[in-house]
Formats: sequence, C-alpha cells, structure tokens
Amino acid sequence: IDLINIPNIIEVSINIDGLPLFKSSSSQLYPILCIVNNVKIQPNIFPIGIYHGSEKPNDFNDLLSDFVDESLKLTTDGLVIKNKHIKFKITMFLFDAVAKASILFIKGHSGYSSCTKCSQEGEYSCGRICFPDLNFTKRTDLDFLSKIDSDHHTGTSILEKIPGFRPVTDVPLDYMHLICLGVVKKFVVNTWCFGRPPHKLAVREINIMSDTLISFTKFVPVEFARVPRSLKESKRWKATEFRQFLLYTGPIVLKRILHNIKYDHFISLHVASIILLSEKYQLYTDYAEELLTHFVLSTKHLYSPEFLTHNIHNLLHIASDVKEFGNMNLFSNFPAENYLQKLKKLVRKSNHVLPQVIRRLSEENAQQTYLINDNEETLKSYKLEKENTNNDGILIPGTDNPQFKMAIFSNFKLTLNKKNSCCKLLCNSIVEIYNFAFSPSLNKNVIIGKKYNVAVDFYEKPCKSSLFGIYYVDNLNNEFTYWPITDICYKLARFPYKSGFVVFPLHIIMSGWYVAQFIEENTVEVIPSNWIINFSECYWPNNCGPLKISGAIRNSLKPTEDWMKCPIKILSKSLITNFHNATTIANKAQFTSDCETLKIKESTDDILKRKRIKKKRNISPSSSEEELQAKNKTSKISTAILPDFPQIKKNNVLPKEHNDGLTSNISYATENNENTNVISIENFNEVITTASNHNSIIEVEWDMNVLNSLDKSIDVNEDVLSMLNEETTLEERNTSINSMQKVNPNENLKEFQNQVLRQLVTLNARCKENAEYLHVLMLNINDIKEKIYGNINKSSTPADFNSTNKAISDIFSTFPISNNEELEIITNAIKEKEDSHDKLVNMLALMGGSDYKELTRRILRKIISDQMATTYSFTGHKGKGIKLAFNKTILSTLLCKAVQSKFTTATVKEVENAASIWLTKASDRLKNKLS
Repeated sequence: IDLINIPNIIEVSINIDGLPLFKSSSSQLYPILCIVNNVKIQPNIFPIGIYHGSEKPNDFNDLLSDFVDESLKLTTDGLVIKNKHIKFKITMFLFDAVAKASILFIKGHSGYSSCTKCSQEGEYSCGRICFPDLNFTKRTDLDFLSKIDSDHHTGTSILEKIPGFRPVTDVPLDYMHLICLGVVKKFVVNTWCFGRPPHKLAVREINIMSDTLISFTKFVPVEFARVPRSLKESKRWKATEFRQFLLYTGPIVLKRILHNIKYDHFISLHVASIILLSEKYQLYTDYAEELLTHFVLSTKHLYSPEFLTHNIHNLLHIASDVKEFGNMNLFSNFPAENYLQKLKKLVRKSNHVLPQVIRRLSEENAQQTYLINDNEETLKSYKLEKENTNNDGILIPGTDNPQFKMAIFSNFKLTLNKKNSCCKLLCNSIVEIYNFAFSPSLNKNVIIGKKYNVAVDFYEKPCKSSLFGIYYVDNLNNEFTYWPITDICYKLARFPYKSGFVVFPLHIIMSGWYVAQFIEENTVEVIPSNWIINFSECYWPNNCGPLKISGAIRNSLKPTEDWMKCPIKILSKSLITNFHNATTIANKAQFTSDCETLKIKESTDDILKRKRIKKKRNISPSSSEEELQAKNKTSKISTAILPDFPQIKKNNVLPKEHNDGLTSNISYATENNENTNVISIENFNEVITTASNHNSIIEVEWDMNVLNSLDKSIDVNEDVLSMLNEETTLEERNTSINSMQKVNPNENLKEFQNQVLRQLVTLNARCKENAEYLHVLMLNINDIKEKIYGNINKSSTPADFNSTNKAISDIFSTFPISNNEELEIITNAIKEKEDSHDKLVNMLALMGGSDYKELTRRILRKIISDQMATTYSFTGHKGKGIKLAFNKTILSTLLCKAVQSKFTTATVKEVENAASIWLTKASDRLKNKLS
C-alpha cells in the first residue's frame, strides 16, 4: 500500500439494513456494512458484522455492542499502517426509516413525532400520519441526547457511546428511499397510475406513456443500469427505475399528459434533484431547498394535505444534509443495496445461512487484493478501441484511417450506435457521431458527425432547462464535419420527442475541477469541486508534500477537519470534468497578467448577452393541437392557490460558457439579461421571507395563477384579491382594486404585472398590520376582564377574597391529579366557589405555548399525571380495555376554555383532537419514564 494515497484521517460510513433471503420464508440477514469514503480503495465496501434470523433483532443494542466497542477503540486510538499513525472517524450512519427507528430507538415513520430532523408533530388523517404544517423547529444533537422531546424516543441507543456521535446530524436522509422509492413512487404508482380520482390518469393516457417509455429502450445509453419498463409494471420498479423516471424520462412522457400546473410541480422536484445530486451545481443548493419547500406546499394545495406524509415532509430537510455532507450520492444507500444483492447470491440453500456467507466471503478475501486506485487511467483523456479493420466508415476531406468504433473516456463511453453517439463539444455544439478517424492536418484523432442546428429549452419553469444542459434539439445538419476528439465535453442521453430529441447530460452526477487563484500567494491551481466553499474559499491540505497534494487533487479526496481554508478567486468559467484540460487551463492562466484576458472576454460576452434580442420559441405545427389540449387542462385546476416559484438569486448564477450561435435563442437568467420571463421586483423576496429564520419555514400562500392569468388577458377582479387575502377589510380591498383598475394591461403588460406584485406586497403588509391590531385589541380585552374581576373581588368582603384565593391556591397545588378521588375533590371545590372556575382558566392560560397544540399539551401535563391519563380516552370506550371519558370531566372544560382564551382562532374540535392525541400517548410516555 502506498502511504502517499492514504490521508491522515480515514473516514467511513456505516450502513445497517435488513435483507430478506427467500420469498417462501421470513429468513433474513442484517449486515453491518462499512464504506470507506476518502480512500479510493477497491472494493471500498465490506461487512463488519452479520446477523441472521427469522425476524429482525429484538434488541439492536445487543447486536451492535461488539461494533460499538471496536468503534470506541478505533476512534480513540486510531490505527497504524507501516508505522504511520492514522486517525479513524465514522462520518455518517446510513439507514432507511425502519432501520433508523429500530437502531436509534425512536418513533417509526408512522408515529406522530417521527421526524428525525424537526420536532413537528404529525396529525392522523385518512388512515395515515400527515405533516400539513410547514412551520417547524429543527432538532439539535443536544436535544436528542437530552431527550427533550420524550414523545420522539422509545429508548436509548448504544451508538450514543461512540465519541463525537451526533444522532441528528450524522444520520442523513437517504434519497434512494426518501425520493426514489418514497416521493416518486407515491406519485407514479399510488396516484397517477393506480390511485383514485380525481388525480388518477385515464387508462388511455397511461398506455400512451407506457408505449413512449418502451420506445425509449432503443436510446438508453450503456451507462444506465436498466431500460425503461411499462407503467403497468411500475409497482415492481426498482429504485434505479424511479430515479431514471425522475431525472430523464419522466419530464418527457408527462409533458403532454399532466395538467400544466401539475407538470410544473413535478419539474420542480426534477430540478431540485438534479441540483442536489450534482457537485457541479452546489452553488444552487439554497435554490433547491426553496424549490423543495415550494414542492411540498404545492402538493398540499394541488392534491391534499393527506399527501404530506413522512417522506414528502422530509424533503424540507434533505438540502441541509447536502450542505453538511455534499451531494446526495455521497450519502446514498445505492452502493450498500448493491452489495446486499451480492450477499444474497452467496446463500444457496436455507440451512446454515451464516456459515455459507462467511465461508464464501473468506474465499473471496483470500484471493482478493485491495488496490489503491491512483487514478492513472483517468488521467488519459480517452482511449480508442475496436479498430475498424474494414475501413468502411464515413470519411470526409481532411480525415483518414485508422478508423475506430468506440472511444472510452474516464466516466463514459461513446460508440457509433444511436444509444451512445450523442455528445456536447467545448464550442457548445450538440453533435451526432458517425465515425472515429484521424486527421493528418491536425495530427489528432477526430470525430466525424453532424451537429443539430436547433437547440432550445425543453422547459422554462421553474427555471430554464438549459441551465442544466437539457435541450430540445432538432434539424440535424445535412453536412458532415469533423472535430478533435479532445473537444468532447460530455456525453448526452437523447430521447425522441416530437420531430427531434430531448438531450440530457450524463454529467449530472459527475464532479470535476475548477481553476482558481489563491489571493494571498497570487498563484493559480486546479482545485476539486468538493474543496470549494461558497466559491470564495477552498480547503487545502496541511503539511503535505507536492506529490501527495497532486494525488489528492487528482483523486478529489474529501477534505478533513485539519485542512486549512484559503481565500480564492475562481478563474474558470464553469466546472471542468477533465483533469488534463483543467491543468492546461491553469498553466495558461498562471502566465497571464492577473487573468486580464479572461476578464475582457467575459465582459465582452456580457455586453453581447445584454444586446441579444429575445426570439420567439418555435413550435412545430404538428404539435399545436397537443399543446393546446394540454393548456386547456389547466382550467380544471383554476381554483388551486399555489405559491410562486422561487427565483435563482442573481449572485448565484454560474458563469456562462461561450456560445457558438446554436443556442442563441435561449434566454439565460443572468444579471445582465433583460429577456428573462421571471418578473423581479426589488426586495420582493425579502418582504415575503422577513419573518423566516434558519429554524423555521413560514408558509406563505400566493396564487401562482395570477401571473398566468395575466398572460391570458384575464381581468383581475375582486375574487382574485379575496382569494389572496380573506382578512383584508372591505375598504382596503376596494382601494387596492381601484388602484389596480387604473392600469391598462394593453398599454404595457410588464408595468401591469409590476403593479399587481406591488399590490400583493401592500396587501401582505396590511395583513400583518391587521394581525398586530387584533393582538392589541385582545390584550385590551383581557385587561378589561382583569379589571372586571378585580372590581368583583373589591366588592367582596376581605374574608371572601382571602378564602377564594386560598381555595384557588389549594386546587392548583393539587395538580397533577393522580387518581379519581382527587378529581372528585377538585370538582366539588370548583363548584363551591363560583369565581374559582374562571380564575383557574386564567391561570392555566398563562402556561404558555407557541400554538394551541403546545398550550394544550402543557396544560394537560400540569393537571393530570401520565399514570391517570392511561385510564382515559377523550370520549371513552367500553369493552376490552375500557377507558373513561375525559370530555365528561371538569378538566376538559377548563382545558378548552383556557386554550381558547389564549388562541381565539382555535376551535373546540381542534383542541379536543390535540388532547385526544396526548391521552393516547400516555402509555408510551409512562414506559419511557420507567425504562
């Protein structure tokens, strides 16, 4: 083993998941897998413990005890390789929702307090636990270890003994189960294909989509693990198939089937997933988080609040894990699931399962050599294979033999068949390859092909698809041209659509390098994308020689905590996916005068972009009927109140590459571009998000259809405004409407839209003012009540006053009630003193809480013990497990009046539901206290 390629800290991930072995029995394995993160060792995943049984382990603390003991030793002492001391760190634990609940001893995904990232409590609706509120408070590692939220925990996990273990931060959400098998499957299988009206698609539409997916099998590149299958088989789709549908095929097959608003809703998840899966788009992580928030809120309005289950709710949190660990592929369960299938194949019969697995793993390890991949192969830009000895390929003037049928790059392969022959060049041309040959004049290997003359955005909401290299291409040039093979930027997957193709880059999940200038040293270096911090700083290894640093840069090693941070300035215009090209650019930039050449070129491009005239989108006549039919479907969802799509911040737009003219009719959302379709008003987003902070997301409901209706020349009337804000007074509403009616949309549509948005901002501000006025009024009313009670007390004799206060004090000191005798005593005491009831209500209302649910729980914890609460349900029931009726006690009356005096908008039904949930969980709380 070469110590140069081994970092000072070895970082690993731990995966634990169940593996059913046979369909005819419940026999299953529970392997503990270790994944090496920052050393490119092959293989980098191996088992460190395996459990076998007919059911999952009864106590995971027993299963993990040996693992924890060994982890304690390695984490504390490290390990020694060739007399070199190397530290050891477990960076993350990868579980699905079921395994996470069992191992961390928390509530499962069907529990009320099941979210591992926030303390929001779910609600039971339509046979499932939902999370309809977007307001939440994030859990912290200290809160988890202290078990502040007792409803979330069912015990104590042995993993807490590992030094530095962060139970909230170090257990990220897995996108394979959360997004692919969770959210995407819920919409594709349980809603559109096999769901219930009104969201279920017609059988004819499902058949059209299925036929389209099957036709894509002729165009699936070799890099894809599976080819598309019919939607009729979607119940049996694997996670990779749902991922393929989300990232590639879904946006195409759904475009002419779903309603426009529902389609844009799906695309927002598609765009957010692309951003969070790619190292290239890490700059847009905050935008992806806003898109996912928009997706969750829109799901609530487009479908129903019951759709906001555990998986969809956790979309609000997965971007935080990306900020902590990098793109979602770095903490995905896909590698572990693939290894589990390998373990399953080692079992050939049902008897002696563990001996079979151990014996065959030992045989493999005896013959296997663990190799450190120094990435030498990837340093070569390409490799040509399968020489065409017949020389029967296409040649044009300037090209000659030898000819080849295949070019293999470090992360993709190009051939001459239609599945693997499309690529993008450095000049931004999208090319179809027909041959690999040699150019004597260039003295280089070249590709011979045709380029597409038309390349336009495939979708424009929530942002333009060209931002991610996704285009609709058409009109293939009739003439052959050749380009140096080194000009290939990346491979494209293409799928037929209308008369052309939709192309997707296969570098969506690729990483790369940037060329950057170190400000303090004034030197230029190639820096891996995973070392960059907010495009202003980068990590850099400490106390390492040039050879070791060079190897770390080539291998894109993950930075460790002991690396220093250096201020930098990014010089390259975009991510460079080829290391050789990155070093070439860095060498050229080193000898320029502070990269003035690059600055001049960029400023010239910006001037050209500002002067560019927006061209109309070309739509073929054959598709006009289909487009019209899709647009007509929008009218069926005209009452949906949706938020507006978030916008990419101006300072977060990646620098654009040089354009050769093929994509000149694509409008980019840049700072200097006036052709964008997104209307921007200064400080508009700041007004909306003023009340938000890093621990909460404020649900703001805006009507997305207002802007859509403007484009269709629909008049803005009072109904639209009342839909936006029902609490606005009649006088204010009429004033706003009159001011809006003064604008003539036919004279200046853009100005009219700006006026509408200004009115929305004004209405929002007035709503907040009204809420403040209402709060002041309620305070005044409470003061008046206090004075009235004070006057009553003054009119009473001193003896009565003292006796009343003593009675209230005696009653309050009796709480919490632990038996029915105490309840009867308190009931009689309240009946004896007429004013004691109202005073108790006022005292209980002062318990405090951020909402009516929290106040309800606080009051119940004060007035009744968990032991007694186990004997009650809110309405009571007879038969087996008899429960007394809480709503027939005086405590129920005190509770409802106290909560409603503090939160006047809370209904009796809502308070009763919150109390019912609290009573239901009493037995669980009691068990936790006893354990």
